[in-house]
Amino acid sequence: MTEVLNHLEPLKTLHETRSSEEFVEAFVVEIPAKLASKALGIVKPIFPSDRSLSFAHLRRVCTLSHLPVDLAWRRDYNSNGLATVFLLVPNGPVPWIKICQTFATHIDEPGLPRCFNAVVPRYAPLSAEQAILWTERYWPTTYNPASQLLQDAPPLNQLRRVQTELDNTNAVEYMQLARIAAMEARAGRPPLASIAGFTWARARANVTKERR
Repeated sequence: MTEVLNHLEPLKTLHETRSSEEFVEAFVVEIPAKLASKALGIVKPIFPSDRSLSFAHLRRVCTLSHLPVDLAWRRDYNSNGLATVFLLVPNGPVPWIKICQTFATHIDEPGLPRCFNAVVPRYAPLSAEQAILWTERYWPTTYNPASQLLQDAPPLNQLRRVQTELDNTNAVEYMQLARIAAMEARAGRPPLASIAGFTWARARANVTKERR
């Protein structure tokens, strides 16, 4: 016998269901220290505007002393006393050769820029302890509780509006109409009406009330 559902339950958001430990490849670009404050501005125009490529939780420019041991040992050459810094950029949307060409017009020192690969956390850490661990293993990472809330939670007014709809006394009527919509569309089992079906049901209920 099919169970009859007379209430609505909110589903988890994309951020709530994603893994907190997902890693992506990145380029570590070594450049003269004098470009530290300009580095991001130099390469930003060649990267697409894509929020999924955001490294807001990672320190974008750091010195050799801040690199994890696993990355620091890769710099096994003599810098001849030249002060350098390391810039982190996404690996994928822009090839290394284009990044190199972009910096070439700003660098006079021979042998720079240099590049090597790194693996870094894709999403922000969920705690200060996790940020410390990632800093030691992958790349200098920052933990910002306020930023975490903004990234992983919908706006408060939206949450309240949805909760009000879920608690609506007409939920039973809406669910019954949604079952009818699902049966008419033959979209799976009747109790599993889609959000579109629920929206249609609510609209139909409103029209019915107006006719009354």
